[in-house]
Amino acid sequence: MIAVLAILFFYIVLSSFLFTLLRKRAPVEKKGLYAYLLTISLICPPAGLPMAVMLILLQKRKNRAGWIDDYSKYVTFDPVNYEDLRTEAREDRELVPFSSGLNLDNPDLQKKLIVQLGSHGIANEGVLLRKAMNLNDTETVHYAATTINVLNDRYRKQVDETKRRFTDHYRLDDAEKLADLYFHYLLSGILLSGQEKDLIDECIHFLIHAVHLFPNAPAFQYRLGSLYLRTGDLDRAERRFLKLTESDPSKYYGYTGLLEIYYMNNRWAKFYTVVDQIARNVKFDRLPEKYRWMIRRLGGVKSETNI
Repeated sequence: MIAVLAILFFYIVLSSFLFTLLRKRAPVEKKGLYAYLLTISLICPPAGLPMAVMLILLQKRKNRAGWIDDYSKYVTFDPVNYEDLRTEAREDRELVPFSSGLNLDNPDLQKKLIVQLGSHGIANEGVLLRKAMNLNDTETVHYAATTINVLNDRYRKQVDETKRRFTDHYRLDDAEKLADLYFHYLLSGILLSGQEKDLIDECIHFLIHAVHLFPNAPAFQYRLGSLYLRTGDLDRAERRFLKLTESDPSKYYGYTGLLEIYYMNNRWAKFYTVVDQIARNVKFDRLPEKYRWMIRRLGGVKSETNI
């Protein structure tokens, strides 16, 4: 009888310890689940504990099997992706008055907005300017076309001037400015597809040189991987992102690049490995919003003391 009581006491202590530990490390949405499973294990000894463990394993397997469809809907805005909408609204809020103004039947206002687009350095201005080129007012279309040419010349001169400074001295700050200019130019939306391809090739050539000159500056490696990803050269992109994760496992840049590659190619085993690496190595609050959603969905959020 004493032996049975001792075994029962040990069982209760073990179950309580295991589930208390799990609840402390669990995200908020799973704490109730572990409390429920602890109750099962205490009510139904000794079968309750292995039954609870089995339910945990099944729940994790279900999470991993079912998240892919959810994520596909998430990235395609089906259902409504409120987190990304909020993020994009913060980033693009300065474009809203321009886009709304171009939709008004007011040529004078439209021309004023086009002039502002050419002088304020607003991101993605080319998209709005090309939209303005489809308006009915001939003078407004001329303003938009002229502004695109002016911006194109301005970006080109800034790139050439910064490139000259860089090749004269090979300083890190000039290299960083040149990389920023290349990416602003590419993201401006003012280039036609052929022009964009030429600029990407030019930028890749520079970034390869910068990676060799400044091996301890990870931004060049990341941007090089991003351009390879943009052009569909996934093998080269993967190699660049892997180097980033190896050189500094605590930074998220390389991991997120790998997630994009593996998601595009349906390489789920490698995808899950990267998710686990992020959960283990990267501070959760430093991740971009859509990757936070992904890690939460896969149950990879660590306790507050670890993030």
